[in-house]
Amino acid sequence: MSGKEQTSRRIVINIISVEFAHDENGPGIVARVRKVLDFEMTIAEWIGTALMLAVPYLAVGVLWACLHTAHLKGGDWVHRVVLIVGTIASWPGLLVSGTYLA
Repeated sequence: MSGKEQTSRRIVINIISVEFAHDENGPGIVARVRKVLDFEMTIAEWIGTALMLAVPYLAVGVLWACLHTAHLKGGDWVHRVVLIVGTIASWPGLLVSGTYLA
């Protein structure tokens, strides 16, 4: 077999199906995902986005830690600091489970 015959026998697989590439409402799922993933941000924009996400998370965590202080009785100051930081960081899990760090 020559090189020309080998290339003509290759199978081409189309990964994107026609219904995902474009639908009646405009660009399909794949086009929308590519548009989001092609978006470029500077380092300053990444830092700003991280701060906008972190501030409400930490504010709710501090509020949760202030309202749930029963586990802070006793122990030395290092233990208390670790418990407060742990409570602030893990407030969503504590909220769902209804438990407190001790």
